Amino acid sequence: MNKDFYRILPNVYRFLLVFALVSVLWHNEVNAACGSTLVSGSSPQTSVNTGAALTWSQSAQRYVQVTSVVNGGVYTISSAVGTDYFTIRTTDANTGTVVASGVGPLTFTSTATTVYVVLNTNAACGTDATARNVTMAAKPVITSVPASACAGSLINIT
Repeated sequence: MNKDFYRILPNVYRFLLVFALVSVLWHNEVNAACGSTLVSGSSPQTSVNTGAALTWSQSAQRYVQVTSVVNGGVYTISSAVGTDYFTIRTTDANTGTVVASGVGPLTFTSTATTVYVVLNTNAACGTDATARNVTMAAKPVITSVPASACAGSLINIT
């Protein structure tokens, strides 16, 4: 019986190695986030007021610093190229904390007053030198509802 155990032991090690490798690769794919050390010529941008939009030109693999963002504010970012991939970071465009990442339009809640918008062509951090328009818009925040809303009247939220 001991001989059988030692004979199958290498197979167990192989299985564990393959399992660990697959787990690491799967984890990296699910949590893909890109970084950049290449600043866009459009940086920095000043954030937008609630309901307004800010548009700039940016190429893939570059970042734009956006200042005056409301901490806790909700924003949507999109590109003229519908398949572009965004990574929103704080403190640094390359290694800063990832707030959100994904294909645009991407909605995120800011955790700082300055964010770095990293643009890539896909989750594998693809590059493209062609500039495209990027738009960031602040979502409206409802702070109160008038008493008349309870009476069944319509409220226009802009």
